[in-house]
Amino acid sequence: MKDFKINFKLKNINDIVPWENNDLHWFALTDGILYIQVGDHKIYEYSDSALDFFKCDKYNDYYLERFVTDFTEIFRFIREPIPEILYDNIDTFADMAYLWKNMYINKPDDVFDEFYFGEYDTLTEWYCIHTLDSAHLTGGPDISFFRYGDKIKIMWKTSDDAILENGQNIWTSPNGIYEMYWNDFTEEVESFLKKFRRAMDLHTAFICKNGVSHAEIDIKHLLRSNCNNHVILQQHLQLLLSDDYEKTNFKQILTIYDKMRGEINEQKLQEISGK
Repeated sequence: MKDFKINFKLKNINDIVPWENNDLHWFALTDGILYIQVGDHKIYEYSDSALDFFKCDKYNDYYLERFVTDFTEIFRFIREPIPEILYDNIDTFADMAYLWKNMYINKPDDVFDEFYFGEYDTLTEWYCIHTLDSAHLTGGPDISFFRYGDKIKIMWKTSDDAILENGQNIWTSPNGIYEMYWNDFTEEVESFLKKFRRAMDLHTAFICKNGVSHAEIDIKHLLRSNCNNHVILQQHLQLLLSDDYEKTNFKQILTIYDKMRGEINEQKLQEISGK
């Protein structure tokens, strides 16, 4: 078994619920289940408590195109290697940013606004463009990707929305971090996208040949959508595999990052000394 694998299965066409006006378009046909194997963890696997509460499928049950679009749109950012100091400390980055914001939250409005819409926004935006959220899912995890040299770290984290009334998390693996080789990562991503495209080709071909009895389908539009989405996926994949990538102003990012760490450490020292 691979340490990193994106698993999915499209639903049978006859089991897919049509949209408004009994329409069954390309996006609707991507309805299926999804989970990501990362080491010994499964991202998007519901816990037993969640299964009892929601009466749902064991894995993320949604339109796969939502995940594919959100994931591929950050390829151009996660392709770029980041500085070593950020890579080594990336697991604490979000918590540090949260603490830093709270240090300013009770300051005068003009001081807070200058901080929040200035250095804080610049620093956290850099972090966020490496992250895909799962806002379409209740308590869905944020999944982030950060590369350094020939390695990449995959991090996932859920919010309090993922906690049920009994105190149990809805996911079997709500938070985690995993490091792997960059080439192994891109190999699996490429494999997943090819399998997804092939699965959608089969769905499209089946409908063109047999039609469907429970919905209305514009065949020409379906064929055009399938072709267009193939082109878009290939373009995104080339961004991931290319030596060309976004050039971040890391001098600016590191300057702000050092300031954040310095101010947090200074406050901790003051708390220890009782000032």
